[in-house]
Amino acid sequence: MGKANFKGLSFWENGFRNLTNSKKAVQVPADAKGMKIRTMENKIHLAAWKAVGVNPVALPFGELYGDLQKKSLDGQENPVAVIYSSRFDEVQKYLSLTQHVYSPALIAVSPKIWQTLAKEDQDMILRTAAEVAPYQRKLGRDSEEKQIAELAAKGMTITRDISKGTWYKVMERAMGEFIQSLGKDKVDAIINTK
Repeated sequence: MGKANFKGLSFWENGFRNLTNSKKAVQVPADAKGMKIRTMENKIHLAAWKAVGVNPVALPFGELYGDLQKKSLDGQENPVAVIYSSRFDEVQKYLSLTQHVYSPALIAVSPKIWQTLAKEDQDMILRTAAEVAPYQRKLGRDSEEKQIAELAAKGMTITRDISKGTWYKVMERAMGEFIQSLGKDKVDAIINTK
């Protein structure tokens, strides 16, 4: 992580990204075809959504709720915690638990700051970060089920019966252009991670 100029302490998780929209329940990629979906400003995400057949829009998060409310977008994709805390149920009718992207959360610190800490403080921080990670992941997963239930109670239609294999195959088509730049071994390692 030195090339990126930060000291990694631990990986937490934001959960899996899921699709919401205002049009209809989405179970397979073909159900989303033609929709205008906000995604992150990330070349891989944009290419994957294009492979699905949607019109992906890279838009800053701060503009998302308003654009969903005005219906200038049909949907968006985020982890359940973000969908819940951002109150997207107020402007989106359908939540499809596609789990199309896993979103880890890197806990990191600036090397400049890290170097100012005493060795025993560094050790304590590393130990604590490692100890807290499993708790954070469990808390996040437990909270997600409660949040899904609350979103359903507020009127969101939840689609759990997702053909994940179909989503994977369709989005995999987008990987061709990135295999060359990232390297096939790295792409395979990511794909084969369970």
